[in-house]
Amino acid sequence: MKKLFMFFSLLMAGIVLTTSCDSDNDYNVVLPVYSDVVFTYNGNQLAAGNIPVGKTISVTLAQQKEGSRIYRYDYAWSCPEVNELTPQLSSNNGTPPTNSFVAPEAGEYTLTIVVTYSYSGNGGANVPWPTYDIPGGTVTYSAAGDLYGKATITKTFVVR
Repeated sequence: MKKLFMFFSLLMAGIVLTTSCDSDNDYNVVLPVYSDVVFTYNGNQLAAGNIPVGKTISVTLAQQKEGSRIYRYDYAWSCPEVNELTPQLSSNNGTPPTNSFVAPEAGEYTLTIVVTYSYSGNGGANVPWPTYDIPGGTVTYSAAGDLYGKATITKTFVVR
């Protein structure tokens, strides 16, 4: 009887250890892939080295690939000595996040956008490239836990 019990115990353990749910990946969080920070003035795209002083400039965080299983994004935009940047909240609705600013004087500036994600899927998203370059800046991902994640995007630009 002990041998039969041992046999079935080992059989069940083997089945449990070798069986997985193929659909688990269907619930994993996929983080967006950011490709650039784009500046526009009156609908025209500007080079990062050609931002006019004293004008209201729109800035958009461009995505190469949208994220999934994220129900909320919190965007914190900052740039020392630049006016009008405001925090933004957004859902994953396919619209790239946009903000605006006025640079009060000529010079070189660094814009930082910190994106905090609230997951609606399995958290702790696996990011194979935690840091990568975009034109004039970088994107760095960090996992804050099973429910939240974070990306920090920086871009240097020149105001003339």
